[in-house]
Amino acid sequence: MLQSLCDLLNAALRETRTSFPGQFQRAVDAYVDFVVPREDLFEIGLLTFADWFLFDHRPGGGPTPLSRYAAGLPAGAARDDAASVAGTNLFASFAYDACDTDGGLAALTDIATGIAYEVEGSQLTDCPGWVGSVVTGRIARVADGSRHAVSQIFYRDRASLEVGVRVAGDIRASAPEGAPLSLAFAAELLGGGPLTESLRVGGASAEQGARR
Repeated sequence: MLQSLCDLLNAALRETRTSFPGQFQRAVDAYVDFVVPREDLFEIGLLTFADWFLFDHRPGGGPTPLSRYAAGLPAGAARDDAASVAGTNLFASFAYDACDTDGGLAALTDIATGIAYEVEGSQLTDCPGWVGSVVTGRIARVADGSRHAVSQIFYRDRASLEVGVRVAGDIRASAPEGAPLSLAFAAELLGGGPLTESLRVGGASAEQGARR
């Protein structure tokens, strides 16, 4: 992830935690109750919580914490990027079609819609061996129109592409009504169920818990 994007998301998380501590704690409690991450995957669970909280959590049906943070920034590049990322983010499962390590681009196709994306982000380009499999995470467009990986980690299914597509589709179909897809995947993959042993991650916590 671009350092500027990483700094922006971390600042949004800190601002919300400091300014709305009660709301933040209620979100933590709700997340832990739903996901129940396995003890050895707890550090990865912290990252998936931050992703869900910033992008998908809507306390009282209002704006997400990231959208609220973006609205409060002064006019400029940071606000433009924050608003664009908040408004265009997509959490999905993708076929990882190709990796251009020199150019820093990953070619992805959303398995639910068939839409193709070129995405910047070391979470993906540091893992060229993942090409030909299914990866799951969040991407977004910044103000200059380029798309970036904005999840600190991406899940990868070690199974064949065909099996990975089926499993991802099953998780999507079985998600509780109204539950964001990010929450459904975290519960399935971090909770110690049958899919946990197939989990591999790339990004900030690739060295912890599940490994490439």
